[in-house]
Amino acid sequence: MEKHSVKGLALVRAQAAAPRILLVRTAPAVHWSLPTTHNGEQLEELIKRIGTELLPNASFTCPEGFQRAFELPEAHIEFHLVTTDAELHPYFESDRFHDARWASFDEAFYIADIGLEPVIRWSERQSRKVLGHS
Repeated sequence: MEKHSVKGLALVRAQAAAPRILLVRTAPAVHWSLPTTHNGEQLEELIKRIGTELLPNASFTCPEGFQRAFELPEAHIEFHLVTTDAELHPYFESDRFHDARWASFDEAFYIADIGLEPVIRWSERQSRKVLGHS
């Protein structure tokens, strides 16, 4: 079976204590995941959709050079590190996202789909570089 090539977001919320990563679910009772593009969607469109549906009035920073491709069971995904200081909208309506939450990297490591472990660890290391957290 041929794998699809898509883009994904490691969207990190810069907080004073420790950064957090955005996890989403696309349906009830599925594993938490990171947002990814669908059906030829561009990365900028995904960021705009997240801003519209989950993080109203958010500004996003896309540091240059912070992306990495991962071979996951379902697809070849190039993840991009993106940062924001926005709060997650407590109530949202979305055809795409059933649920969304900010999670610490340790929490994300345990509750996200097991195939995302290397992506989460990469995101944690890169966010420390970008945000200056130790």
